[in-house]
Amino acid sequence: TSLEARARALALEAHVTFLGFIPDETLPSYYHAADVFVLPTRELEGFGLVTVEALACGTPVLGTPVGATPEVLSGLDASLVFRGISAEIMAEDLLRFLETMARAPDAYERLRCACRAHAERHYTWERAITGLEGALGRVAARGRAAAGTPRPGALLRRNGSAALPECPACGESTRPSALLYRGARHRQCEACGSSLASELPSALDLQRHYETEYPRRFAPESVTSERAGLFRSLLDRLAALGLARTERPRLLDVGGGGGHLAALARFRRWPAVSTDIASPACTVAGRDSQTPAVQADGAVLPFRDGTIDAVTLINVLDQASDPLTILREAHRVLVAGGLIALRVPNARFHRPWVRLLSSLGPLVRSREWDTYPIVHHFAFTPVGLRRLVERAGFRVLEVGNSLPALGTHRVTPHAAAALSRWGRTAITAGVAVLAASRATAC
Repeated sequence: TSLEARARALALEAHVTFLGFIPDETLPSYYHAADVFVLPTRELEGFGLVTVEALACGTPVLGTPVGATPEVLSGLDASLVFRGISAEIMAEDLLRFLETMARAPDAYERLRCACRAHAERHYTWERAITGLEGALGRVAARGRAAAGTPRPGALLRRNGSAALPECPACGESTRPSALLYRGARHRQCEACGSSLASELPSALDLQRHYETEYPRRFAPESVTSERAGLFRSLLDRLAALGLARTERPRLLDVGGGGGHLAALARFRRWPAVSTDIASPACTVAGRDSQTPAVQADGAVLPFRDGTIDAVTLINVLDQASDPLTILREAHRVLVAGGLIALRVPNARFHRPWVRLLSSLGPLVRSREWDTYPIVHHFAFTPVGLRRLVERAGFRVLEVGNSLPALGTHRVTPHAAAALSRWGRTAITAGVAVLAASRATAC
């Protein structure tokens, strides 16, 4: 192999042995015989079972700060985690470990005993099963809570003697509007101007739609150059706001479809994963974009608290059934000071065009010309989107529009240097009209 050829070229044949395949039943003997086990992973490592296997055999492990390796090793000895992923850093840290082992053999033997004890304490089958049951219970509880919560269109706000549906963006009352989009009547908020469909879909309805009807119009395999340009601009903006200063920032793209945005993030060597409610989209993301993808409802994300550096939601909230819950889930999984980037069609631009085209008669409706301006289950104005994000617990950095729109609402960006003193932060986008290529990412 190329590695064997390299060992010969470096005259290391007397020092390097390539064992080939080792059967499972003999692996413990090889682990135990080693002075140290090295896991030099440079890309995302999901868990690294070999790390725990080596520890269970009493063999110290040196691993890179990638994936779950720091989580496994830091509880034992933080110095077992390499300072970086370059070959030079790994070589320096390994040499330092071997020198320490030679100088203090008693301490090394105590470390071997501690490795075995660490594996027995944290990684037994009993503990794994108990942890899995607990995690599934928490997910089920959140799902039950979400199912038992009235959908945004059903939330009521008392106004004198009348009970009116509440705006999901700002919580104020809504009133019937003249807007009729693809057969669905909408109600409009009296305070922020956002609107919502009178009848909202369930999570099951949404999943069925995005697994059957939606792919026929928008195949997850394809992405336009304009949309790819939007994704690049968004990632550039996240980097400018401080994400690039985080070592290997973890990005989660919720509603990521074919995984195109996450793939661009991984091209920058950012560990990225996408989620989508539709199974076919996740399959495409893993197959074509070679991006980890998880089928999940954005309202119940299968990630632990405080584990993600940035969340992106591109044209998701306006098509969801409960946008506030989705944002609160994003808030939960973000680290303190983490960023969220949103993009939705700007209701201030799209609604007037929908009304105009719908008023032109049956020819327009029969050819579906009135569906090109975009009004989904929710139509957020820039003011409404800002209030929605704030209700979820975020601090807004910027609100922008991709094209001039009625009622444009802008917020002067705060200095990126001040990010560290805020809690969780948000970049929001009131995006207008049809040209995604000109849309701002924040």
